Amino acid sequence: MKATKQPETDSHDRPQFLKARAIGRRFGVCPKTIFRLADAGKIHRHKWSARVVVFEVAEVEAFVAASRIGDTSNAAKNAATA
Repeated sequence: MKATKQPETDSHDRPQFLKARAIGRRFGVCPKTIFRLADAGKIHRHKWSARVVVFEVAEVEAFVAASRIGDTSNAAKNAATA
């Protein structure tokens, strides 16, 4: 039997999602802070089921970059307007 080769997919093409606890660990904040940011409309939450809520890593990274004080880079300005 001949094995079929699966098409290669680039994981960079798909957004990465993490739970609040993992996002909090990555950025050094409490998971409750992540939910507060979502409640305030600063980031979006994605509800996958009744008990699973995740956040897009790139969106949180953009928010953090745009929120840095004294950062005048174009990336931070563009993230703030997106």
